[in-house]
Amino acid sequence: MATFLDAMTQELTQSNKDLKDMAERAKAANRAKSDFLSNMSHEIRTPINAILGMDEMILRECTDDTIRNYAENIRTAGNTLLGLINDILDFSKIEAGKLELIPAEYATSSILNDLVNMISNRAKNKGIQLIVKAVKDLPSMLYGDELRLRQIITNILTNAVKYTDQGSVTLSVDWEKLSDDEIIVKVAVTDTGIGIKDEDIHKLFRAFERIEEERNRTVEGTGLGMNITQKLLSMMGSHLEVTSTYGEGSCFSFKVKQKVLNWSAMGTYEEAYRRQRFFANCECDNYTTKVHALKSTARVAGLNELSERARRLEDAGNNGYLDELTADTPVLLALCQDYAKALAPLTEKSEPDEENKAAISDAELKEAWETIGDIIQTFDYDNLMYLLGELAGYKLEEKDRQKLQLLQEAAQVPDWERLKELIK
Repeated sequence: MATFLDAMTQELTQSNKDLKDMAERAKAANRAKSDFLSNMSHEIRTPINAILGMDEMILRECTDDTIRNYAENIRTAGNTLLGLINDILDFSKIEAGKLELIPAEYATSSILNDLVNMISNRAKNKGIQLIVKAVKDLPSMLYGDELRLRQIITNILTNAVKYTDQGSVTLSVDWEKLSDDEIIVKVAVTDTGIGIKDEDIHKLFRAFERIEEERNRTVEGTGLGMNITQKLLSMMGSHLEVTSTYGEGSCFSFKVKQKVLNWSAMGTYEEAYRRQRFFANCECDNYTTKVHALKSTARVAGLNELSERARRLEDAGNNGYLDELTADTPVLLALCQDYAKALAPLTEKSEPDEENKAAISDAELKEAWETIGDIIQTFDYDNLMYLLGELAGYKLEEKDRQKLQLLQEAAQVPDWERLKELIK
């Protein structure tokens, strides 16, 4: 019996060792496959981008209809190939555990507009209708991985258009409140396409596997889109739900948690996006630049409330949310003035009598007025107050003293239009 047990123990030990070796070899082979896919995807994507870039120049500069038609075909084929390569790259990153979610703030109207722009031409070319049903009370600014969320919805919409030959594809977006700073975004894509058999639904999420290959052989794709979509949703703590009636259509839906940065209702997404673009086309760079500077200065000074308000307005400026800018800028300015008054005793210095002030030449005074004018044009409040204070330390003629006094009064508000008038 002892001999038998020893033999069995040795056999089990050897079997375990063989299994461990096989597992290690399988892991190594899987790593090698992922590395190969990742490296090849990078290597192929670079020349494709170069081709698409040169093709874009042809489309921009060429007026010959025949050449433009060729160039359009190159762009369509190139973008299709680039999409396939990106899918393979994402798949290899996910397999290797190297794909990370990178949350950032985003405007809900912007992501909806981008999705419609990306899919509308595909739908139009197939003669099907793209319908968007986004609730108007959807919060306008959210925080999450916008790029991956966009990729998920794009994959679902693209699939819906691919497998729909007539009728429509509908994108529905709704939400429900989760807490004081979080919501659940509910997305559904419904189509009137060919539908999926119940026994085939589970195949949707297998890598490199396509449903009814023979029937759908003319439909482009790698079979990775839904696999990647499901894995991305899993990383977000969600999953894709599928209901389908074969021959009638399908519905793909998911729910994902997002933080809310601005609870103001988005309204109609087209109108909200137009407001964003209007803001982006305005000369508003100075606003966000100065608010950014205020945010940094306030943080260094320990004025946390002021810094946080400035940060929110900088974000609103960068994303073009006009309603928030209009509502919150006066609050920020009032807070600035309160802090300025509280800190004034620390910066006060005794002013010399008018007779004892230093003289300033006409050329220097002219240059000072011109510099103040330039500062007013850039809405640089800090430098404006500094320069007005410096100029007050010089002996001025009566008309120049009155001009300086009026500028100082307007700057206290600040009334930028009045300042521009006075400095003319």
